[in-house]
Amino acid sequence: MNNWGEVFARADLGQIRSFLLYGTEEYADRPCGYNERMARVEQPMTARLHRAFPRAEEYEEVTRFVWDYGSELEAVSMEVGLQLGAILAAQVCRNMLTASAGDTANHPTHSASGG
Repeated sequence: MNNWGEVFARADLGQIRSFLLYGTEEYADRPCGYNERMARVEQPMTARLHRAFPRAEEYEEVTRFVWDYGSELEAVSMEVGLQLGAILAAQVCRNMLTASAGDTANHPTHSASGG
């Protein structure tokens, strides 16, 4: 590979997430913050649930299931994300140890031209 710029252009958390979750590099950039992203999906959901369940008791009963699911999904995603991060960090450490031991053939700065 001679064009490292392409690699750095793909060094994006969204790209990595898309690849790990879906096996694809396709990723739609989300140029807003986390709170805005959450509000963008929460508002239509709660509005629709209010229309379907106008009585407060029914609405609360149904949304409890939604929030419980979301909370568990959040917890599982965090745990899996941390585990994936640890796996990737261990690979980086192994590569660094290999490179420092003198085996530059597997080092990312090594090129076919010897540089």
